[in-house]
Amino acid sequence: MVARVLRLLHILGAIGLIGALAACMAIMTRSTPASWAEFVVQRRDLDAVTSLILMPSLGLVLVSGLLSMAATPAYMGARWAWIKALSGLGMFEGTLVSVVGSARRAAELAAAGPLEPDSALALQEALRVEHGGQRLVLLLALANVVLAVWRPSLTRRPANATP
Repeated sequence: MVARVLRLLHILGAIGLIGALAACMAIMTRSTPASWAEFVVQRRDLDAVTSLILMPSLGLVLVSGLLSMAATPAYMGARWAWIKALSGLGMFEGTLVSVVGSARRAAELAAAGPLEPDSALALQEALRVEHGGQRLVLLLALANVVLAVWRPSLTRRPANATP
């Protein structure tokens, strides 16, 4: 029963994580804000999605995934489960550094008011890193879903084995 609840929590967390990343990417790729005020509102929207959905979902995915591995002995010997665990830690780091860190940097620059040329370049770089981080974390999340559904054995066949 515990393993099923953990698996359900893991699935719900993954849905929230992928949905939040998609929402962040949609907010960032919609039309360029026409004014500085619109840009600040866009940054607030991103901060809300990141803090209210993305980070809690990521925490739920990581904790429920690791607890599920501990509660299900079959997962301990499954290489795909260990690959998922390692890529989950990579998603956590990528989310904190490139998505949340860059979003905070861009929000700080946006809150300072209209930018001078040097600040505008810093903001452009922060936005580039943030968008790239979102793509990377989304790809890792989707790869984890594929691993969870496919569950490959990831074992090597002996050279003399017949197919």
